[in-house]
Amino acid sequence: MSFSVSVRKPYSNRSEIMEREQAVKSIIFALDVSKVDEAIRLVELLKDHVGMFKIGLELQAALFCDMMQRDSSAANLVYSMARRLFQLLDGNFFFDGKFNDIPTTVAGAARNVAFLNPAIIDVHASAGIKAMHKAVLAVKNVNSRTAVIAVTVLTSLNEDDCQLLFGMPVKARVLQFARDALMAKCDGIVCSPLELEFLSQYPELKALQTIVPGTRSEWAASGDQQRIMTPREAAANGATWQVHGSAIRKYPDDDGGPVAAAKLIAKEIASGMLDREVKVAS
Repeated sequence: MSFSVSVRKPYSNRSEIMEREQAVKSIIFALDVSKVDEAIRLVELLKDHVGMFKIGLELQAALFCDMMQRDSSAANLVYSMARRLFQLLDGNFFFDGKFNDIPTTVAGAARNVAFLNPAIIDVHASAGIKAMHKAVLAVKNVNSRTAVIAVTVLTSLNEDDCQLLFGMPVKARVLQFARDALMAKCDGIVCSPLELEFLSQYPELKALQTIVPGTRSEWAASGDQQRIMTPREAAANGATWQVHGSAIRKYPDDDGGPVAAAKLIAKEIASGMLDREVKVAS
């Protein structure tokens, strides 16, 4: 997915509508729930208000365990609901497995997921260039449309954490991981919004799309995220996609619930896209 918008000053209503549509498409909603029926409810509720859905480790584990550890009738029910969920998603999902293992294992896992026809699969850049490249080859051999994205430094880690784990500052580690991902032929990276402007200084990295967790509206709690920006700031800095979960899912029903929250975030992102047009044009 790429965003290419002509610059108009002042902005016309048509331009603003286009920005709003692109803003909606840039939202990845995290299905961070443990029940498949709740995931189905959220997909049905939000399918017209976000661009894509993310299936992370929590839901992946829940689906597997519920189908394997219950009696046959309960397992069959979960299986039927899982089928319903993937029919609703219709390939419009990000399988957030964060694969991180030896190259053969990473490639095998990514290949298996590719048969589900996801829009995106991710692997940890820390698995190494060989593992990332083998995953890319395995996925593209099954499904050429599926993007393979490399996770750089988790947004829950701060500078001290990064120094302890990697022996270098966050930006330096993210830059190296981004270069590794490019060498491995990945389609993009996952990074925090704080690294976007820094990475834009390196022309060779412009080919990489960016998935950005760690965006929080001023009205939303930060949760586990350490390196954060507002949705507007992240969009202004060029994020391709933004991941939003609890800020949407937990938005009070009295204030309009998840749909209202998704609309608020889309409005913020659209404003950021307009800010970026001005920034690029100046």
